[in-house]
Amino acid sequence: MTTGYFSTADGNPGAGGYAFAGQGGFDVDEPRDIVCLEGCPASLNASQACSTGTALCAHVSMVNVAPDVFFGAGIAFSLNQAMTDGGTAMIALPFAATGIGIAYAVTSFPPNGLQIHIATAETTYYATATAVSGTLRWSSFNTKGYDTPPDGVALTAAPSDAISIVLWTPSTPSSTETADFCVTALHFAQ
Repeated sequence: MTTGYFSTADGNPGAGGYAFAGQGGFDVDEPRDIVCLEGCPASLNASQACSTGTALCAHVSMVNVAPDVFFGAGIAFSLNQAMTDGGTAMIALPFAATGIGIAYAVTSFPPNGLQIHIATAETTYYATATAVSGTLRWSSFNTKGYDTPPDGVALTAAPSDAISIVLWTPSTPSSTETADFCVTALHFAQ
């Protein structure tokens, strides 16, 4: 991985794109997450730089947060974004996903669980992972995949206009969570 760019050689199932930290919600001064390019030690905090390397990893720290304030944190990457030449960041373009779903593997399972999201320009679809590795079929991705049971609109096929994929650990009421995980495999399952 070069300066946060997650290429096809690094394992991006799309054409390549920048990796970034993601956190959802409001008033997120205390909760923090970091995208690292190599293993994330538990002592890492937002003021420390990550080392360079080839792994896409996250260190997530959420402290006593309510789900109406903070919805979780994780790592994301664009599927079809050209590498910048030092100027303005390039816009992520749509990418046609393929196959039966998303196959994934992570080094450890976050205590609050793991969701995988695939976003288009218009909609985000969510699926819940139940193990450190597996395949999530397109039909398991739902616009309200965070509800139990999911009660939104499910994907019926691979999205033809995918923009990004997110690996996310959700917050739970008054949760305190520290999670370190690296993505060891991610591709469109055929």
